Formats: sequence, structure tokens, C-alpha cells
Amino acid sequence: MTETPRVEQWHGRDIVRIFGWAWGDLYAERTYLAGKGEDHACIHCGRKTSRKNKAMGILISEGGSAAILPEDYDTYPHDGGEMGWFAVGRECIKAIPSAYHVEDPYQPDTE
Repeated sequence: MTETPRVEQWHGRDIVRIFGWAWGDLYAERTYLAGKGEDHACIHCGRKTSRKNKAMGILISEGGSAAILPEDYDTYPHDGGEMGWFAVGRECIKAIPSAYHVEDPYQPDTE
């Protein structure tokens, strides 16, 4: 069962709890169980996220169970493990509040 991402307080800060939403069964079926690569695959649905190097994503901590606000990421305690940026597809990212959206920091600026 896929849980819906929800904002909650953790360590005195707002986070989006994504446990059960990210890297679930749908992701597995469309990536590694299907023998397909996982580079820039959406962490929810497993589909590729960008053909123009303009993927959006979120900054993840707590061992993959929480999205962290970009302005809090460097000072967040990361008790469960800092993970970094991961891609989220253009439809799936609508489930995450826009304050948590981050452009792909690993792609070169193509403008």
C-alpha cells in the first residue's frame, strides 16, 4: 500500500514524510525488477524524469523516509542518514509541497 506524503514536525522542523511512497512496489516493478536502469527514475513511479536535463526532485534524509526543505538541509540533524537529491517525475511531484521541490543539481545548465 502506498502512503500519501504528509507534512509533519521532526526535530522541530517541517518535513514531508515519504516512507511507503518512495521506492515502493511500483518503483521496483518499473526499474530493477524489470531489468531497467534507475538513473533519474522517479522515486515514486519508476519512470524516467527528464529528457532535457531539467528534472525536479527533492532532498531526502532519515534513510529515505523524509523530504527536507532546501533551506534546512545543510543544518538538519540527519539522524537516520543523509541521502541527498533524488528525482521525482512531473506528475508525482505534485504530491509534494512546492517548497520542497529542487531542480537537478547534477545537470549542467543548458541555457
